[in-house]
Amino acid sequence: MKKDNKVLVIGIDGATFHIILPMIERGELPAFKSIMDTGTWAELMSTYPPHTVPAWVSCATGMNPGNLGVYDFRENSHLTYDEGRFVFSTDVKAKPLWTLLSEKNKKVMVVAIPMTNPPVQVNGVMVSPVRVIDPNKVKTYPPELSHELFNELKISSVLKKRMDYMEMHLSRVGSELEIFFDTVVSSSRQVIEKLTEAILYLFGKDEYDFSMVMLPIDALQHHLWCFMDKNHPSYNAELAAKYKNIIFEGYKWVDQALEKILNKVNDDTTIILVSDHGFGPLHKIFHPNRWLMERGLLKLKRGRKHSFAGTRIPFGRFLQKMGIGFISRLLPERLNNVRIPAVKRNLKPIPELIDWQQTKAYATSYAININLKGREPEGIVEPGEEYDSLANYIKEELCKAEDPDNGQKIIERVAEKREIYSGPYVEAAPDILLFFKDPKFSIRKDLFSPHLFRQLTPEDRLTGHHTSFPKGICIMKGPHIVPGAVLREPHIMDIAPTVLYLLGGTVPEGMDGRVLTEAMNQEYIESHPITISKYSDVQQKGHSIGDQTLIDEDSEAIKRQLKELGYMG
Repeated sequence: MKKDNKVLVIGIDGATFHIILPMIERGELPAFKSIMDTGTWAELMSTYPPHTVPAWVSCATGMNPGNLGVYDFRENSHLTYDEGRFVFSTDVKAKPLWTLLSEKNKKVMVVAIPMTNPPVQVNGVMVSPVRVIDPNKVKTYPPELSHELFNELKISSVLKKRMDYMEMHLSRVGSELEIFFDTVVSSSRQVIEKLTEAILYLFGKDEYDFSMVMLPIDALQHHLWCFMDKNHPSYNAELAAKYKNIIFEGYKWVDQALEKILNKVNDDTTIILVSDHGFGPLHKIFHPNRWLMERGLLKLKRGRKHSFAGTRIPFGRFLQKMGIGFISRLLPERLNNVRIPAVKRNLKPIPELIDWQQTKAYATSYAININLKGREPEGIVEPGEEYDSLANYIKEELCKAEDPDNGQKIIERVAEKREIYSGPYVEAAPDILLFFKDPKFSIRKDLFSPHLFRQLTPEDRLTGHHTSFPKGICIMKGPHIVPGAVLREPHIMDIAPTVLYLLGGTVPEGMDGRVLTEAMNQEYIESHPITISKYSDVQQKGHSIGDQTLIDEDSEAIKRQLKELGYMG
């Protein structure tokens, strides 16, 4: 193998061929077209759930969540009834690509890949995603790189401005939605531009054997999908006149970034474009906790469901709550952001609202758990026969669930965790997973929804999702890639072993993914046989993150952001 062989993986969060292919036909994505015309491509199956976490973790490790101990943004839902702390890079129980390659003395560059916070020591550089709580700082390895990027590129207030606007205008509707959408659009474009600047800057400083970088299109699609479709229940003709093409514009921004990045790589570089999931419209919400209540499997406590605490809120939000929000539009941003004392009413955390001594099952953010004795904090269902009987009952009843609007069954498949996951950490997975017949459905774990189903309205801000759209993109081009080769149902777990093979041929036996050899020319395969290393080579001792300050600072801000993107109900 040539010493100068290189691999560049470009993650495009949320990219889907459903948008890319029609745009290429219209001549709007020249960089995408160039790579696809001279390489090979196919839809890429994601993890379940097809969310940022665990998908990007499986991409970087080649393992399914049962081998990683990471299933969602939060830790083991059984320990805390799905209300536990958020997971960080040090919770992942397998070595990612950048660690494996660093151990082989390969030079690596990692930029903005999810679940790289806190950054780890690598043979090269790592830039974590911008922290929500403190966007004026970027966590990096080596640590001094943070100041260098901040000073050179002014990676600072892009995300902060967006979060300030979202906080101030969180519940505004009607014409005020325009402020929110404008902020999503402007911040999304700036994030793509700043990430591109950082990538180009780092490419200009050094050469790398392996690079993995991120360009996000996710937020635009979450919030603005409805304006592309007149049949969407959240379609607003007045706002659509302004935003109907904005997602297409977002893909053009990514295409322009691709062109700039690809101009920095040489002919010995294999390019892999990958997304963590697809995307599509969200029309209707199913509330499984209400469904469980209707069957007597979940009981709520009596008493108040809200708590009250002192806080400080932006003056602009105060005006909005008083019903005179229009005044905030006449004031300077500085005054709107001044925080004033207020009393905040909060819905109590779900574990405090449920009567666990009378509850046999409960919904997480994407699945259903059984309140198992000896596992859950207040479990009452006995292991063995009672557990099995209850699981079968829930599965059978879910398959009978019907959409009241048309009488159609809503569930295509219900599976238990061992049907989906494998590995030493399967017990941490949710017990029962459900798959919708209609991909326009998703679930929320709300306890107080008045209806089992809720159709979206023009006031909703989250109108696109990926819970039921698991197929993302995989595009490959390089000196050993056969143009037009047929990829055999590639999975996101196949990316890591494929990269390792291209950069040396050794793949740990513990990886669930496979090398995508069908994409490569026969001469290369014959001259570079795959070698298998020990399973222990890919294991990483799982441990909790030690930086409690980081957890305390970030968790609430991350929670708000995930709610805005639809990951949490």
